[in-house]
Amino acid sequence: MVDAVGTITKIVEVGLKIKRAADMVKQNKDVCKQIKDRAEILSITLSQHQNNAELMNNFAVRAALEALDQTLGEALNLVMECQQKTNCVCLFCTAGNLSQKLIRMEQRISYKNMDAMFAIMSFLLPREFNQGSSQKVWFIENSYNSCIILVFQRDQLLIRMEI
Repeated sequence: MVDAVGTITKIVEVGLKIKRAADMVKQNKDVCKQIKDRAEILSITLSQHQNNAELMNNFAVRAALEALDQTLGEALNLVMECQQKTNCVCLFCTAGNLSQKLIRMEQRISYKNMDAMFAIMSFLLPREFNQGSSQKVWFIENSYNSCIILVFQRDQLLIRMEI
């Protein structure tokens, strides 16, 4: 398994490639822009954690980041397909199919991002709240792929946050 710092570097690089590619698309501009915006936010957010060696050595974090990197690589290929000029007949036949692939890809990026953020939060929050305190943090992932964070103190619910 590749180290997570290297994976974050790859994610940032792919994010930059997606940005450049999305700026030159000929079709499906709206969906490509959404993917570009999501990749930029991911790059900025993840690069903030790059210097946390303990976090980067966590198996769950590494696995989630590698899956996200792979998905962003696939997204780059789809965005690059939108750069190709086509005639009207081909455009009519392929643009809808490509648009659906892009929409599904954006959803996959969102899911992989949730997995990565869940892994990072699962690593960071218990350390912050559970060290020397009576507060305990629990995470629950529901079927809509959102995360619920519960913070208890002496068996009493203090915070319920849904992300």
